[in-house]
Amino acid sequence: MVRRVRPQRRSRWAGTSAGDRSAALVVRVWLEDGAQVFRGRLTAMETSPGGRGPEEVAVALASSPHDAVEAVRVWLDQFVGDAPNSIDGDE
Repeated sequence: MVRRVRPQRRSRWAGTSAGDRSAALVVRVWLEDGAQVFRGRLTAMETSPGGRGPEEVAVALASSPHDAVEAVRVWLDQFVGDAPNSIDGDE
């Protein structure tokens, strides 16, 4: 099950990429309570020059590897939006 979480913002660091729109996504996974219970947390940060600044935003929590992969896919779809020339050729 993927659960979207309310954004939690806190400053960390930021990088830039020559004026291009950019972002970073950190996927953290762990096994909880010695019971081999999978947990995942996706955290994003906009890294575009002139962006909102170095704010870290919790994107999703996942309770299975499949859910974590699906959350990454959703985040990428939202980031890419209507951008032309998709890599996978689906759009």
